Amino acid sequence: FTLRITRGLQGDTSPPEGLPSPHIWKTLSQEERRQRAMRLAQGPIARRGRPRNDLLSGFSHAWDQFHHLLVTLTAHEWHTPCYQGRGILPVHSLAHAGIFELAIHSWDIRSALEPFAPLAPDTLAAMLDFFSACPHWFFLHDARLPTPIRYRFAFTGALSREWDIVVEGHQAQIGPAAE
Repeated sequence: FTLRITRGLQGDTSPPEGLPSPHIWKTLSQEERRQRAMRLAQGPIARRGRPRNDLLSGFSHAWDQFHHLLVTLTAHEWHTPCYQGRGILPVHSLAHAGIFELAIHSWDIRSALEPFAPLAPDTLAAMLDFFSACPHWFFLHDARLPTPIRYRFAFTGALSREWDIVVEGHQAQIGPAAE
């Protein structure tokens, strides 16, 4: 996330070396997307079993850099376009995608140790922004549905309201819950 935001701030929305055009995602079939995901999974699988002495150090260093970058952004920079593998996004959506990744994986680890571990409340707004910017990433465009499906999420705390993701045909939208 840090590299892609930094490149975007420098006016570069092209894919980093070795990564595809963000537009390819819209043209791939479901099988091609599955094959691409399998190829991407090969890196972590190949690294399995290697010494992990520096795993926590590397993780902390990367997220410290991400945090430092975010706190230095100006209001104008927050809307700068950046490359993301599935499209061009403004900095705020890419930043929120990073926060989402960190929050959801942190929760995933904690939930194995603490069965009732909640998501960090401050991350919910970032998650909503991320999903609002890219619901089509989570619902494949060639999986056309004959009737709309509504997924309703009820948030408590600061965002205390219900949100709907509606998938209709090959479109997905998110917004406050409707009747």
